[in-house]
Amino acid sequence: MLEFNPFVYQLSAILIIMGAAIGIWGSLMSVRKFLKV
Repeated sequence: MLEFNPFVYQLSAILIIMGAAIGIWGSLMSVRKFLKV
């Protein structure tokens, strides 16, 4: 087993936050396009 250090938790948290931000941004852009039609 690998040792879990704060860097691993920090890296995974950053990846999760980035993925969530990209998903929210994409959904907002699609909603904006849908409303402008």
